[in-house]
Amino acid sequence: MREMMAADVPDDYILATGQTGIVNLDDPGPKQGDWRDYLAGVAVALASDGCQVRGFSGVLASTVPVAAGLSSSAALELACAWALSGTSPPTPDGRSL
Repeated sequence: MREMMAADVPDDYILATGQTGIVNLDDPGPKQGDWRDYLAGVAVALASDGCQVRGFSGVLASTVPVAAGLSSSAALELACAWALSGTSPPTPDGRSL
């Protein structure tokens, strides 16, 4: 089973939300109703486009206000595409992403 750790944070790191999560890349399962759905959707879309998807551990930090109409979800999806692609850029061109 391949898993992606969406937030693997040391105890001394302060998060505004304190949320952590795991997404199974082989079977994302039903929607969770939160930010993990964006990660799962990007992973599924990349895999269906023939891209190799790799798990990662990371921390999401942003100054983009959530739900403020400033494309915070699009920014999250693009960051996920890069992270899921490992050390090389995602295979699809930037416009396709």
